[in-house]
Amino acid sequence: MLNNLSVRKKFLVVFGVGLMVLVVSGLINYSNVTTDRNAWSDSSALAASHASTADASMKHQPIVEDLIRILEVKPELKKALEGSIQRAERLDAPTLTAYYKFLDEMVTWIPTERNLLPKLLEFYYLIDQSPDAKLQKDDLFQQWTLQFAENWGNFLDTTESAKGLETFYTDPIFHIDDYMKAPSGWLTFNQWFARHVRPGKRPVDGLCDDSVIVSPADSVFQGQWKIDEDSKITVKGLKWSVHKLLDGSPFKDRFKRGTFVHMFLNVNDYHRYHVPVRGIVREIRKIPGKVVLDVIKKEDGSLDVADGTGYQFTQDRGLVVIESPIGLVAVLPIGMAQVSSANLTAQVGSRLAKGEEFGYFTFGGSDIVVMFEEDKVKITAQVGTHYNQGRTIATRVK
Repeated sequence: MLNNLSVRKKFLVVFGVGLMVLVVSGLINYSNVTTDRNAWSDSSALAASHASTADASMKHQPIVEDLIRILEVKPELKKALEGSIQRAERLDAPTLTAYYKFLDEMVTWIPTERNLLPKLLEFYYLIDQSPDAKLQKDDLFQQWTLQFAENWGNFLDTTESAKGLETFYTDPIFHIDDYMKAPSGWLTFNQWFARHVRPGKRPVDGLCDDSVIVSPADSVFQGQWKIDEDSKITVKGLKWSVHKLLDGSPFKDRFKRGTFVHMFLNVNDYHRYHVPVRGIVREIRKIPGKVVLDVIKKEDGSLDVADGTGYQFTQDRGLVVIESPIGLVAVLPIGMAQVSSANLTAQVGSRLAKGEEFGYFTFGGSDIVVMFEEDKVKITAQVGTHYNQGRTIATRVK
């Protein structure tokens, strides 16, 4: 367990936002990540002919062997990865052999409260040091990173992954008594991560009052931004397109001049999400994206993660658009590293009561974005304040 409260809080904040955050200053162009998935299989097939040179004397996890083959057919990528590992100075030996060993171990790594943060930060820091973000810009390498994350996610669905859960149960900040536990217990890490709350533990404010808008998830309020005439928000001088975030939604223009709200969930939070208003589901789907984390080294040598609003526009995410008494409301659960998994359970045409569940996260940090139409709501939530699911975050403009 973490040694003191301040460190523990730091762990939660970093993990909750860490695991897929904004790559600073627009260095990375994410727009093509999902349009070239065939490149993964094409390159792997081509690389198979070079397998004899790819660390053939050692047996690796299949996903690690995939990377070895990719590097054999893309020597410029191999050079960039070697340079990044050397500059990172985190492994016992700054070599690809040591890196492959690190990856082999991580594929079946069992999370505990003590080891979770350092391991995840190290994974991304090792590949974040290439000049001009070459590794992050390479679609094939990013596709491999996504596949690696999915491999670990599959492991977290096994009973083996549950061996470290006791370290989370015994920490009071997880409020384990708030949750329903089957007689058999939680059998996998992901089963525990997506746990259900007990009845009455997340009461919904103004259940029958349409003027009250509630938090869709346990989360810390990060802020609100005005959406401009061009359907963009400005964050620290950078413009982000709502059209891109909504990925071609037929309702994308309805949010011009509206309000954009961002909240994030910590690892100890309840990881199921609920609608903030009552209404009819007009659109619901998943939008694929990338797996990226921008990690920095602090003066004391420890690792930290760069946080901010904006990365949500490029990550794996879900989208639900609700026709409500206050107009259209868009809710986007953002899956973040290590495993970006936003699972949706509602259907188009469903009538949902305020506070009704429409999906859940499996392991991977997570964020929530909510958007409202122009002049529909007044945000009452305060930046930096934690709101449980069902608590008031806004009111309808009269």
